[in-house]
Amino acid sequence: MQLCRKKNKTVFITNKIILKYKYMTMKNLQLYCNDMIEKFPYHKEDVLGYLQLAIDEIEQGASEVNEITLCLGAVEELCFPYMVD
Repeated sequence: MQLCRKKNKTVFITNKIILKYKYMTMKNLQLYCNDMIEKFPYHKEDVLGYLQLAIDEIEQGASEVNEITLCLGAVEELCFPYMVD
């Protein structure tokens, strides 16, 4: 996943999926997680766990951009695992 900054907004570019949310905010992260739960219902608990962890860390003072990035990466890895030849 790549992270780019444009005029105080963060743009996320991922190799495995195309994000329909150009600028990832907490609201968009929640929508993204809901989309992943709809597509992969068997990962619901894990996805919600990653989202809640990000929310908790931000509330405790962690960087919002960093926590969003970590959550996105974790959900992407969970739903689209890296495949070794």
